[in-house]
Amino acid sequence: MAPITAVIDKTTAGDSVIKLFYSTGKAQLGLALWSGTKDADPENPIQTPQEVGNDQYILNPSQMASINSQGVERVFALTTDNPFKVTPNDSYTLSEISESNQKELQSVSIGNTTLAACGDGDNAWVYYSRNMGNGRTLVELDLQTSRSTDLTWTHDLWINSFAAAWYDDTTGKRCVIYEGSYLVDYVVDSGSPGTAISSTGDMQRNTPVAVAFDNSKVFLYYCGRGAAGGIRRTIRTDNTWGTSTLIDSRTISQDSQLTVVRANGINHLFFVARDQNEEEDDYFVHYPDEIN
Repeated sequence: MAPITAVIDKTTAGDSVIKLFYSTGKAQLGLALWSGTKDADPENPIQTPQEVGNDQYILNPSQMASINSQGVERVFALTTDNPFKVTPNDSYTLSEISESNQKELQSVSIGNTTLAACGDGDNAWVYYSRNMGNGRTLVELDLQTSRSTDLTWTHDLWINSFAAAWYDDTTGKRCVIYEGSYLVDYVVDSGSPGTAISSTGDMQRNTPVAVAFDNSKVFLYYCGRGAAGGIRRTIRTDNTWGTSTLIDSRTISQDSQLTVVRANGINHLFFVARDQNEEEDDYFVHYPDEIN
C-alpha cells in the first residue's frame, strides 16, 4: 500500500482536519483523518474505504496526488482494470477517483508511475510521465481544457521517480520538483530548463519528494541516502535553496510516498515507515514540522 496523498478538509473550521487518502490492500481508496492543529490525532483515524469506480483498481506501486479546487477535494491516481497486466503494450489509466467525481482522464504507458498535481483554486493541473525515446518526460494535463503538454527540458526524468508540484500564488507560476540526475526545480512555461537543487546532493535515488508552499517559501522534503538516511528538509527563500536538515531519522518504506500539507503554521508530513504492519494503528506516520 505505497500510494498516499493528503489534503486539508475545507469543510472543517480552522483547517483542523487533514484527509489522508491511500491505496488499500484491495487496491481501493482508503481514507484516514488526522489533526491539522497541535491537538492529538484521533484514536481511530481509519475510515471505511470506497471503490475506485469504473471497475478500476489503484496501481501499486505507483503514486497519488490531491488538491482542493473550487471547494472540492480532487484525488488522482494511476489505475488499471487488470492488476496483472505485464506486457509492454499494456497501459494504465490516469484517473480522478474523488468521492465527488470518478473519471478516467488519460491513458499512460506501463512503466510510468510519476504523478503530482497543483491548483490555483479555480483551475488544476496534473503531472505524469510518458515514454520519450529511450527515456521519459513529464507531461502537464490541464483539467480545464483536457489538454496534455510535454514539459520541455524534463526528458531527463528518472525512471519510476517521484515528483511534487505547487502553484506559486505570488508569481502566478506552476512549479514542479522532479528527479533527473539530481532534484530539479522546474518552472512551467518559464522558457528555461530547471535548476539543480545543490543542497539535496545527499538524496537517495528514487527518493520520495513532498512540497509545501507558504508566503513565498518552498519547503522541500526528501530522503537522504546511506547511514544518515532519514527525512530531510531544505527551504527555498528568495529563489535560493538553503542547507539541508535532517528532521526525522526513520526510513520510509520502499515505494511509499511522502506527502505534506501545511495547516496552522505546521507542515504535516505523512509516510509509511519501513517494516510497519498494515494492520497496526501506527502504520501511517504523521510528523508535524512546525516551522515558519
